[in-house]
Amino acid sequence: MRNPERRWLCCTLLCGAAIAGLLLGIASSGEPVCLDKTERERSTGTAFVVFSPDGKWLAAAMHWEIAVWDFATREKVATKPYKIVKPYDAGFAAIAFMPDSQGIVHADDGGRVCLWDGSAGWADGTERELLGQRVDADGRPITGHICVQEIAISPDGKLLAVPRGRRTIKVVEIATGKEVGDLDIGHSVNSVQFAEEGRVLVVGTPGTTRDNPEVQFWDMDTLTAKETLRIVKPPKVFAVVSPAILSPTEKLLAVPLDMLNRATEIRFYELPSCRWTTLANNGRLMPSLAFSRDGSLLAVPTHHGRNDPAAVLVWDLRAKSWRRFDSPAEIAQKNVAFLNAKFSPDGRYLAGGLFHPQVAVCIWDLQAEADTSESSGTSR
Repeated sequence: MRNPERRWLCCTLLCGAAIAGLLLGIASSGEPVCLDKTERERSTGTAFVVFSPDGKWLAAAMHWEIAVWDFATREKVATKPYKIVKPYDAGFAAIAFMPDSQGIVHADDGGRVCLWDGSAGWADGTERELLGQRVDADGRPITGHICVQEIAISPDGKLLAVPRGRRTIKVVEIATGKEVGDLDIGHSVNSVQFAEEGRVLVVGTPGTTRDNPEVQFWDMDTLTAKETLRIVKPPKVFAVVSPAILSPTEKLLAVPLDMLNRATEIRFYELPSCRWTTLANNGRLMPSLAFSRDGSLLAVPTHHGRNDPAAVLVWDLRAKSWRRFDSPAEIAQKNVAFLNAKFSPDGRYLAGGLFHPQVAVCIWDLQAEADTSESSGTSR
């Protein structure tokens, strides 16, 4: 993992204190279904997962390989190894499904972005380059430019937004590969997300040690900044903002704010008023958050703590309560972390991508958990 920002993230994940043991009254789940890695995939511990919009496929980026599973059967249908062009290449960094679920856009640490067409089957799918790899004056690929786990595709599938360099987002027309324009964000970028049917791009930036983090809203018709939400942090405190995420209703913005040794909190900003409330204050970094499609659930991945296994915590925004989904007992060990988590489009399943040498993904059936809870009389 040569990207310094991603390396810093994983080190922070593996060294922090555990949130799960500090939160009281969290109901625990049963054992998940696990999808294992191949021998090639085990060369890296990282797996980031994403569901296709139609719920048929589950994909995971594992640095040197992308894997696609038929979600109904849990059968792996295809893998795409990373094509090493030069020894400076650094593997897959981000993936996203096309809105029609027939393609996967993937980006690597050198800035190369391609579309993997799966319309004729993933195993036989063709690949088309959308953005070439950045190179230095000597022709060597420049790594470390993709600093988010996800790239953004507009709902109509026409535009792609991807971080390019330390402070720029490049907008590309997917059908032609034509570069539409660049957005000068001013700071490094850690999240991108389309809103308002693709008319607005929501961009999260951690700022610097002196500047407050920001969430910027860009008009995609004019490629200009519309509004900026400044995340106020305590004075003289170094803070890191993990990727911000907009709820599917677009009325709530969740922002994880880590003050390192001071505290960590998830702030919910109501839009457009920007009034905010704090969900948790639990002393640890949350690398990424994910809403369910109806916006009622929020997934918070965690890592192994002193007394607790790695888990995905789910906050129910309606019931105002937590549920806990533990990693399986056989991998409940040190140096295990969930780096991201996603809900299936129908809201029934939760998938967590693992930092683990053998297991890529853990999957929980939320409906089965709810049925078990009701039959046992346990309150979730």
